Amino acid sequence: VGTGPADADAMLQPARAAQGDFAGDKSSVEKQSGHYHVLLQPGPLGIAIDDLTGEVVDVEAGSQAERGGVYVGSVLYIIDGRPYDPRLLDTARGGCRPYYAGFVARH
Repeated sequence: VGTGPADADAMLQPARAAQGDFAGDKSSVEKQSGHYHVLLQPGPLGIAIDDLTGEVVDVEAGSQAERGGVYVGSVLYIIDGRPYDPRLLDTARGGCRPYYAGFVARH
């Protein structure tokens, strides 16, 4: 099983096909029925997440998460095509390349 950027990109192809390529979108957000994907940069995200559930419990004003459209109540469920795990998120945040995060939209 590959875990490189090309593998993660391949996993998102069906979603992109459904909505069109969003790489040029200012917000880098792809919204679909019930969930959305955000392209994030390494470093601070500006969100607080419940480690057990992946639920976003706080979003800092002006943060990259807020600019990307992440909001309180959403649930982080996938990171670069892999199921959410707090250690995986820490690795992505501390990495050196952008990564996709998928959220279930809950209002």
